[in-house]
Amino acid sequence: MKKIYLLLVAVATVMTFMACHKEKEEKDSSNPNYPNCSIPPYRDFGFHIDKEDSALVNFKNELSIYKISDQGKERVDMLPNAEGHLYKERGVGDYVCFLAVIDDSEKNGFRKRENIYSLEGAGIAVKLTIRVELTKVECGTNIHIYEVLLNDKKWEPTIDENKTLIYTLKSSMFTVK
Repeated sequence: MKKIYLLLVAVATVMTFMACHKEKEEKDSSNPNYPNCSIPPYRDFGFHIDKEDSALVNFKNELSIYKISDQGKERVDMLPNAEGHLYKERGVGDYVCFLAVIDDSEKNGFRKRENIYSLEGAGIAVKLTIRVELTKVECGTNIHIYEVLLNDKKWEPTIDENKTLIYTLKSSMFTVK
């Protein structure tokens, strides 16, 4: 009888521990401070192009994005497959997405850095600066975009109902030639 009682206590203890552990995992994953691990180790950046802006009608169709570095200027969609892609979508708001940050922390360490791009099309050229911080977390690398500049001026996003940052490009933000 004593063995059965001890067995029941042991099973109850294990079940309680498992339930608490699962609850903690759920709480951690819903926590906005929970690390957002970068697997694979990259971070896309996306923005909308204001469809109602007549100065930007042809901009998206002719858009090329160039990464600016010490070695020069390279088209994002021409970078090696592991690094380069450019995604354009038509819809409610014309949407453009590209690979903006690659985790090179093994080579360059965990720190703040900035990546500079040129958005060019339809006679428009815009300098885009994306400032990021790479930090080491349990499951890999956390890549956090903490500031975005358009022609060296802070680009303020709007926030939707899901607390997602939405960057919208408007011609009033820069000089159209």
